[in-house]
Amino acid sequence: MKRQDILIAVAMGVGATLVMDLWNLFLARAFGIRSLDYGLLGRWLLHMPEGTFRHASIAKTPAKSFERPAGWLAHYTIGVVFAVVFVALMPASWTAKPTLAPALVWGIITVVFPYFLLQPALGLGVAASRTPRPAAARLKSLATHIVFGIGLYLCALLIARAAFAAESEVQRDVAYGPDAKQRLDLSVPDAKGFPTVVFVHGGSLTSGDKEDEDYGAVCRRFPAAGIACASVNYRLAPAHAWPAQAEDVAAALAWVRANIGARGGDPARLYLVGHSSGAMLVALAGTDKPAGVRGVVPMGSIMYDEELEQAIEKHGRERVAAAFVKDPDNAMYGSLDAYLDHWPIRRVQAGMPPYLFLVAEEEREHPPVLKTNEAFVERAVALGNRAECRVLSGRDHYGAIRKLAEPGDPVFAIIRDFVRAGATAAP
Repeated sequence: MKRQDILIAVAMGVGATLVMDLWNLFLARAFGIRSLDYGLLGRWLLHMPEGTFRHASIAKTPAKSFERPAGWLAHYTIGVVFAVVFVALMPASWTAKPTLAPALVWGIITVVFPYFLLQPALGLGVAASRTPRPAAARLKSLATHIVFGIGLYLCALLIARAAFAAESEVQRDVAYGPDAKQRLDLSVPDAKGFPTVVFVHGGSLTSGDKEDEDYGAVCRRFPAAGIACASVNYRLAPAHAWPAQAEDVAAALAWVRANIGARGGDPARLYLVGHSSGAMLVALAGTDKPAGVRGVVPMGSIMYDEELEQAIEKHGRERVAAAFVKDPDNAMYGSLDAYLDHWPIRRVQAGMPPYLFLVAEEEREHPPVLKTNEAFVERAVALGNRAECRVLSGRDHYGAIRKLAEPGDPVFAIIRDFVRAGATAAP
């Protein structure tokens, strides 16, 4: 575990234990249901140096000095240990986007500790079997640990929201055009002269949103790295035919270029990043050599339709064109020529900004993302541009983007370093 994860887990443990204590206080005040006297927990621990680990009745065991503060300290320490183990077992993304179910399950699992260790050691029997009302005691312990699990979730949620608010100033749904879909979220670091990433989501040009599960946290870590991030929505087909989507990316980029300076950013240090069909859109936008764009990072999209190109070669353009217009999925393009021309590889020219293609290991061949990206790179380099292609080991199509907000994510580091290198280079 990293230091940040440990600190988060400690805060979760203290907070969840406090929630549990507030629950017990409520039970005592409202229903007269008493919880464990933590002085007895301290008494048990303070007798351990003498070699006594189990007691016939902890209540009848001789008291120890400072047993109450020792018990309360142990109580919160146990809560912290439970939280640290939980965070260590969970994927790093959980603390960034907490969900209730895993914390609730973990809270139930932790009831094993009182049932089979603490209660027998205090003389209460396994799972409170030696108490006057074992079933009621068991139910209370279970309920208390369920509340502990809920506390873990609530504390993690508060920490995640506080961290996000601290990392950046976020302006949501900023209009860059008159349509309801022409909106962007802008996250800005507390700095001056910073570069800006303009991120474009995927969804086959017909779906997707900057708030989707796959894309909602994409910008989260950039401000802490000194980089602003604009996450862009755009008009979707079939309601809006091609090239509305490409026009919107250009319009959003123009808005950022015109307005980022007023927020402390450098309008001459802009970077286009996109995933899936968004990767196609940013790759296409980069071929127009837009002012201020210092780099383009397409993630997970083909750069031309190899299958269709092969069909044209095999069956002839006229036959393929006739079949193309009959497919309702192609209606947004209007014609085969428009469809073929929308692919970025057809627009490659000299003087483009540097390109860094990121290809998930699991999507190299089906579809042929790696092959078409490498073809773009080869054509771009031949014309004097800087372009390269990198394979992301162990990632699939969505895994490449979903983990971007996780601490220590190597894909985020690749993009961050690409931006930093370009931002410090001479224009």
